[in-house]
Amino acid sequence: MEKKYYNITLLSGLCEEEDGTITATLEKEQDTTDIYEAITIFQNWMSETYEGGTLILDEVFAQIDEEGNTLKESKPRNTIIEYNRSDIENQAFTFDIWSQILFQNSKYYNMKEICKLANVSYSSYRNFKSTGHYMSQEAQKRILKAMAYVGNQCWNDKLIHELEDIEHKLLHH
Repeated sequence: MEKKYYNITLLSGLCEEEDGTITATLEKEQDTTDIYEAITIFQNWMSETYEGGTLILDEVFAQIDEEGNTLKESKPRNTIIEYNRSDIENQAFTFDIWSQILFQNSKYYNMKEICKLANVSYSSYRNFKSTGHYMSQEAQKRILKAMAYVGNQCWNDKLIHELEDIEHKLLHH
């Protein structure tokens, strides 16, 4: 059976060896099946990431046995958020959480109607979801807000505040 979960990892001493291998020291690691809990953990651990540290939130798919033990990862990890703290002027990050929440919750909605309500072209959304074409984060947020307007399970004020707080810290930290 395949299981999807989220892995949050805090690393230090990340470096590339002469042979191309990447080495690092694992400081902390936690798994959860709840994307919202993963976001909260990531946000809390950001303050513990010191110079030279890397904080990563990955989506992981793994094969599990009857007892629930992980046998092996079944697909490559998908990094949702990555935060590399080097110095105040040169920090790197990726932030792909809006699309994750959109992908996770869109199966519950008539997306043609949601896109119309969000004033986003349905063909743009369809290309974004099926082939990975670019869609702005603003358009993704409008779609999520329209989904919240129609049915309030994928979006709430606390979640948007936490995500915007992380995004603000990544951009201005």
